[in-house]
Amino acid sequence: MLFRSRQFYIDSEHLIPVYFTPGNHDYYFNWNLDNYQKYITQDRRYTITYENLTLFFMDSGPHYMMKPKYWLDVFARGLEDEDIRWLEEQLNSCNSEYKIVLMHHPAINDRNSDGEMYDVLLNNREVFIDLCEKNNIDLVLAGHTHNSRVFDSAENKYLDYPINKIGRASCRE
Repeated sequence: MLFRSRQFYIDSEHLIPVYFTPGNHDYYFNWNLDNYQKYITQDRRYTITYENLTLFFMDSGPHYMMKPKYWLDVFARGLEDEDIRWLEEQLNSCNSEYKIVLMHHPAINDRNSDGEMYDVLLNNREVFIDLCEKNNIDLVLAGHTHNSRVFDSAENKYLDYPINKIGRASCRE
């Protein structure tokens, strides 16, 4: 039996639940998820299904500095093979019409001046993207960049989406 922490809510009436997915700050201090698992939830990955929507919450791993000269370009360790297997199993048994994956680090982002993508998953990035396409994932939400961006799997950035007009101030733009 898996231990689950108490449910968190955004409102005092307990009508709007809050769900978590681990991010890079959850790894600080010990480089593990001990505090996250102690105070938030034991689950590094889990699903929530509501009517015809399934949300897949995943752990994209701690930071990994790939190239010291790009000290602001922080990558995520990424998804382990067991994470990919878990997602594939969950998707194979999912009957929901709509599927959304939530994780901290994005799989697709802008590229730096050398043409290298930054702030993304290192491990299994392409496998994850292919799995999402194969299983008709409707949306992947990630928050690490602190910037609103919409990309498709071919790295096309959609500037006309209202969400891309929010938070445009960035040290990289």
